[in-house]
Amino acid sequence: LSSVLGTVIGQHFFGTQAAFHVPEHLALHHPGELLGFIALGILAGLTAVAFIRGISWTRALYTRLPIPDLLKTPLGGVILIASGLYLSPNLVGNGHVALEHLIGSHVAPASIMHPGIAFLLFLMVAKIIAVGISLGSGFSGGVFAPSLFVGAPLGYIVGLLMQRISDAFGAMVSPETYAVIGMAAVFTGVSKAPISAIIMIFELTQDYQLMLPLMAACVMSFVVSQNLHKPSIYTEKLQNRGIDLAALNQEHLIMHHYRVKDLMKTNKVPVIFAQTTLEEAGRIMLKYKRHCLFLQADDRTLSGMLTLAHLKHDLLTEHTPLQDTVMQWVEPCPAVVYPNMSLTDVMQIFWHAHMEELPVIDPETGYLLGIIWERDIIGLYNAEVLKQHDALRIFSVQAAESRRQAHLELPKGFMLKKMTVFKTWHYFKIRDLQLRQLKQINILTVERMGDNGLIETLVPHAQLVLQPEDEVVLIGPIEALKSL
Repeated sequence: LSSVLGTVIGQHFFGTQAAFHVPEHLALHHPGELLGFIALGILAGLTAVAFIRGISWTRALYTRLPIPDLLKTPLGGVILIASGLYLSPNLVGNGHVALEHLIGSHVAPASIMHPGIAFLLFLMVAKIIAVGISLGSGFSGGVFAPSLFVGAPLGYIVGLLMQRISDAFGAMVSPETYAVIGMAAVFTGVSKAPISAIIMIFELTQDYQLMLPLMAACVMSFVVSQNLHKPSIYTEKLQNRGIDLAALNQEHLIMHHYRVKDLMKTNKVPVIFAQTTLEEAGRIMLKYKRHCLFLQADDRTLSGMLTLAHLKHDLLTEHTPLQDTVMQWVEPCPAVVYPNMSLTDVMQIFWHAHMEELPVIDPETGYLLGIIWERDIIGLYNAEVLKQHDALRIFSVQAAESRRQAHLELPKGFMLKKMTVFKTWHYFKIRDLQLRQLKQINILTVERMGDNGLIETLVPHAQLVLQPEDEVVLIGPIEALKSL
């Protein structure tokens, strides 16, 4: 829809003429010319690899200059302006005039274009360096127009060589045709998108006669560039940051998108302090069914953790001094995570740490921000990747007259959801929300921070007033819960 609207508005104000005016003589004059276009595709693939690596190398070299970052941008501007004034004006801007000269639609002034092969080779190399300096100095810009600019001289050079060969056989060859095909072929190798390049050149020229040579050159360019340099100019930045799109399937992409801060519990996390006694720590573990408690220092930083496995042997001993502080049993945390870490990385940490929960730490201050549970990540995986919301409908309860855990499954189409109450619910009675009447949603429990700093679980009733930071467990139809 956006493409249609953009095209309609653009044609209304600027007309329906093509972006490049292609002369009528541009066409495939002899079937044998396909061999020339295949050769052009191979050279375009090699040029595309040099284009990607050259820009990356120039940008990296410029970025590492031993000068303040504040001076790199103006220095880059001075270099580009000087190259445009003293070397060639084609090195700055989109090069539209030079492109139209090479494809034969307009004749550019001699100060801008020179028909010699050496000059065209110079333009190709200098343009790659100029784009690298531009990106390295912080200027905004893309690689679409530069790739077309590099492809047109390459195609024109191949066309000149093919013209000299064909003259011996009395055949007609148009270097301008090769310039148009070269634009698409180099862009194919740079972007790794042959179909997009073919359609793009067809729309830019509005000439169907070039379709066969266009397809031959673009496919060959893609094959060569893909084998020599797999990432495109657009995905290479991600690869340099450690993100390999080829190794990421749909599941990895989804899990890589979510961060720790999206699932972490930021409040009502029971913690212990240096003055907490062993007896108090045991009661907290029993009350909240926790296998470990994190030790928080007076300055809010994480100082260690107390695990039930480390503690249970001493708790069963008769002579254990329960009034002693927990410091004797505290051990270092085997792992911590940070708010901006991806869930893909966190699952690896869970695997190596052999823990069900991990502390979330502020990377700058070391403050304990909250915790993240492994089961929450698994639940998100089920919902987002496997689309198995039913997996979230099975939960455990204490069976009557037995210590055995029983597993119950909700009716189909229903689910549980735990959430912090909305601001619009603050200080409202449960009865006034009318969740059951309007959406068939029931509140099972309300968790509230007590005066002693511990979480209290309240049984909801019609007159219970919801407070800020209360957490509620809801049960109801999946669609109704999603609509909240």
